[in-house]
Amino acid sequence: MYAKFGLFSQAWSVLYNSLLRDVVSWTALIAGYVYHQSSQEALICFELMQLERVPSNPVTLICVLKACGNVGALEKVVKIHAQMLKHGMMESESAVGNVLVDMYCKCGFLKKARELFDHLVTRDVVSWNALMFGYADHNYASEVLSFFEQMQLVGVSPDAVSFVCILKACGTLGAIQKGTEIHNEISRRGLLERDCIIGNALVDMYAKCGLLARAREVFGRLLVHDPVTWSSLITAYCQLGLNNSVFATFNSMEREGVKPDLVTFISVLKTCSQTCLVDKGQVFFDAISKDFGLVPTLEHHTCMVDLFGQAGHLDKAVALVKRMPFDLDVGVWHTLLDICLNWGHVELGLKAFSNAVQLDDKDGVAYVRMSSIYADACL
Repeated sequence: MYAKFGLFSQAWSVLYNSLLRDVVSWTALIAGYVYHQSSQEALICFELMQLERVPSNPVTLICVLKACGNVGALEKVVKIHAQMLKHGMMESESAVGNVLVDMYCKCGFLKKARELFDHLVTRDVVSWNALMFGYADHNYASEVLSFFEQMQLVGVSPDAVSFVCILKACGTLGAIQKGTEIHNEISRRGLLERDCIIGNALVDMYAKCGLLARAREVFGRLLVHDPVTWSSLITAYCQLGLNNSVFATFNSMEREGVKPDLVTFISVLKTCSQTCLVDKGQVFFDAISKDFGLVPTLEHHTCMVDLFGQAGHLDKAVALVKRMPFDLDVGVWHTLLDICLNWGHVELGLKAFSNAVQLDDKDGVAYVRMSSIYADACL
């Protein structure tokens, strides 16, 4: 009980003062850590449990596998998989097999996930969803559509999770005909009004396909508008360059009392960059932490670098890069290279190029942009 509510000191005290530290006690603690997004601690608990020679049960392994997926602990996933095969769990515990498929996908081993999926004794809708989401998360949208068709051909009926996944794939591919078919099936089942996650997926799908009228129509039918719903519309307006609509929708979101999330601010900051609204962008950036209690990510900082650069404030862009509290990725240096290309700044471009290729010496984007900077400067 203590672990469920995040009271881990009390949970540990109860565990260590207990005469019998059995699998149920350990699993409750591990599950609590996983639920509260403390996956490393969950894995440490599992190791301590094994040191005490307490045997795992399927529930334990499901929790541990989820923790492995959250931190990308592929080696431990493989060990647990081998343990399950040794004890015959793959044949008797379909839930564990489904979680394994999901974990291999999250660790980026899609081929292994597919092999495991093909060898599952029972492939239910949860199995198919795990495989489809894994491929969707790694941008294999065409494969997701294929899996969705195969699932139905073998008699497995899609559920709400399946529809969310297929709508994501349709949005990625711009497969509006398939997306509309799914929309019709969702309406036939009466899911749109009951499930805001499906509604959000529909808004996002239509928005990504550029059908803003349809996106707004679905938006209007939803009983609940959460940050994801609003962000889908705002992102679509941003991508289509409808800058006034971005700010108007953000204001409407606030009037409805919905707190914007980090994704919302990405689109708003990009819009400020597109329109060189430096002061407005700075206000939005400061509001992320001051007004909404969120922590700006590397992507938010990169948006501000782009905003300063597009407006010609290269000194501010460089100063922000220098004080970023992150390990910088190539995206930051690509942004600086774009700025240097725009303003013909060769020296700063060379510094950005040097940092980019230090991270990846085969960074083709950096080489192309640096060549363009030289060409424009007639060097």
